[in-house]
Amino acid sequence: QLFSEATSAHSLPGLLHCEELQSKILHEDNLELARTRDTIAFSYVTEGNIDTAIPFSVQSFNSVTNIFGSLSIEMSDELCKVVHLLFQSGNIDDAVRGAMNIIPILELYHGPDHCDVIQLKQLLETSK
Repeated sequence: QLFSEATSAHSLPGLLHCEELQSKILHEDNLELARTRDTIAFSYVTEGNIDTAIPFSVQSFNSVTNIFGSLSIEMSDELCKVVHLLFQSGNIDDAVRGAMNIIPILELYHGPDHCDVIQLKQLLETSK
């Protein structure tokens, strides 16, 4: 309920409080905790705080990977978010490594013409 109230009010402090409570009582790889962290990352991005968003996005990615597996579509969606944040923050080396890992998986699930695949390939081209 706290998560619903915080997200409906677009309250970053409320989301941070929710994450703090969840992290004390839930397993690190709990899907609701991952969802909260993903929403916090999104909120920070909306405010223009990319560097602050990245750790929350990475934590969400790690949990989703542990829950669904390293070749799951859920993992690919989360890693795609992390890669975009890394590019935006100027962390090009890590972003390139992530993009190189995720493109084959995205192509497997969505095909080579999917918008995420195209965007990531363009990002790789501009980072050369």
